[in-house]
This record gives sequence, C-alpha cells and structure tokens, in this order.
Amino acid sequence: MWKKIFTTRVIINTVVLISVVLGVYLPIKITMPLSPEVQNAVHLIENAEPGSTAMISINYAGSSIAETEPIAVALIRLCFLKDVNVIICGFFPEPAQLAEGVISTLGKTYGKKPGEDYLNLGLCYPYDAFILGWGRDYKQQTGSISVGDMVHLDPSEYTDLVTSNPSVESVINSIATTIGEDRYIAAHLLDQHQEELGETVYQLLKEQLETVTRDDWPILQPIDGFGDLLFCADITGTSSYQSWIIWSSDYRDEITYFAGTTAISAPEAYQFLQAEQMISVIPGYRGATEIETYVNNQYQSADLFRKQMEQAGFPKEVIAAYVGGASRGMPSLALVHACILILVLIGNIQYFLNRKKEA
Repeated sequence: MWKKIFTTRVIINTVVLISVVLGVYLPIKITMPLSPEVQNAVHLIENAEPGSTAMISINYAGSSIAETEPIAVALIRLCFLKDVNVIICGFFPEPAQLAEGVISTLGKTYGKKPGEDYLNLGLCYPYDAFILGWGRDYKQQTGSISVGDMVHLDPSEYTDLVTSNPSVESVINSIATTIGEDRYIAAHLLDQHQEELGETVYQLLKEQLETVTRDDWPILQPIDGFGDLLFCADITGTSSYQSWIIWSSDYRDEITYFAGTTAISAPEAYQFLQAEQMISVIPGYRGATEIETYVNNQYQSADLFRKQMEQAGFPKEVIAAYVGGASRGMPSLALVHACILILVLIGNIQYFLNRKKEA
C-alpha cells in the first residue's frame, strides 16, 4: 500500500512543497546586485532631473500579480524617491483596476499629489490608438484629449457594458481612434450611437469629450509627446510589452522603453533588448528584488518604508504586501530551484546505474 502512495511523483511534489514552505518561514535573506539587463532602467531613473515624467502601463492580472506587482512597486518607489512624476495606465479592465491600487497607495505614502505628481489615465483602450496618439505632437492635435482620457470608463463598467452589448466595443474603439485626429468627428460619432451606448455612458463620454483636456492636469502640461517622457515601461504577465514596440516604431528615436515581465516570459523579451528596441528587461522576482535591494540600500530601508506606510495610515496587511514584496519570494524560489537541480542529478545517476545493471 505504501508503495502505491509514495510514488515518485508524490515524493517529488512533496519535496517541492516543503521547499516552498521552508522558504516562506525560515529567516533567509537574499539580496541581489543589479544585473546588466536591469541596471539600465535603474540608472536612467537615478540620473533623471527632478520633475521629469515617466509613463508606466500596468498590464498584469491576478494570475501573475505575485511576480509582477513587486516590479511596479519597486519602480514607482524609486521614481517617487527621485522626484520623478509617474503617469500610469492599463490596456485591459482588470489591470487598470490593479494599477489604481498601486499608484494611489504609493502616492499617499510619499505625500504625492494626484494630477501633479502622478496620474492614472485608467483604461486606455484600444491600446494601439493610445500609443499612436501619444506619439503625435500634442500641440498639433485638434482635440487636446488623449485616448486614455476619452475612454476613462470604470473598468468594471466597461466590462459589463461590452458583455451586455458587444457592438458597443466597436463604437468606443471608433470614437477613441478618431479623437486624436478630430474631436468634432468623434463627437458626431458619439451622437450617432447615442441609443446604442445608452444614456448613462453617452452622457459620461460626452461630458469628457467636451470638458476634459490634458491641460486639466498639471503633470501633462509640459508634455508634447514621447520625447518629453523620461521613459515608457510596460509591466505585464503577457506579451503586451510587444505592443509598445510595434505601435511606437515610428517614434523609435524619441521613446526610451523597457519592460517588466514574468520570469518565464523574459527569455522572449531579451531578443528585443539585443535588438536595442528596449533598454532593459526586468525579469520577475529576480528583477524586482534587484531594484528593491538597490532602493533599500541607497535611499530608504525597508524599515523606514514600513514606518512611512504606517504613518500614512495603511493597515498591516497592505504594508506586508508592499514592504519586501519581491525579496520575500526569493528564498522559496531559490530553494525550489536547488531542489529541482538535485532531483535532476539524482535522476541522471539512477539512469546510469540502471543502464549499468542491464549491461
């Protein structure tokens, strides 16, 4: 009976589980120096002039948040500590909601003012039109509103709307794509589809179209396009980082771009780094730990960060998620990798011993 229970698969899974648990509960501290693929992004922020502005698109969801949100937290912390303003956005409904939590929490922690020191553009969909719109000279656009400003629906409202009436998505896409060229045509499209959109959404979009401009936010006033941004970055658990490369290709000389990805996606991203289409790749837990370690050593220790969040009035569970979020996962990761290497070695030894017996 015991042989049936303790199969090779069960033993391997049990050993891996024990490694993960030990990594969580044992007081193992892992710090990592900046790797070449990460240091370019860090040094860019390090050498930035105070008051510079960066744009970060948050495109991770719940399935990859454990590995990618620490990248966002570490990057935004470094930006705020160096007095770099941050504009964030999301290309999909769920990431747009997650982005608001990160930027508002860190903004409150460091005493930053929304609209002046940071800005959440919300759901910026369709992302191709959004990127192209930012590539154009802002002063030359007849409508001074960005696609992100135009389609600034609450992500849950947007999802419910599209689910109940799929044709609405194409209508909003048309309006958002047109806005960068001519806001009057966009207004005409909006009026044409009033009944289809429904009165609530129609009035919301109409009000934004007529009254919301980039000039309403001080953070956007000095920005004409990509050339005025310190960098653009995408933090994602998917291949959405490639959208920036594709749709900003006409502005490659103006844009400084890098991506934060999950560890499993990083090898695919390195080809764009080697082709100099990105300046940096931040790979999952390891990349986040490198930046977190650098920030803790150079600017603000984890203890000071924790005290600052406590003073800002955040509950313990929020503080626990933000302080040491990257380095906390590294011991488990290191132990599991070591465990797998040992198991592979044992398996190979067993294989050669069996071959010797058969011979």
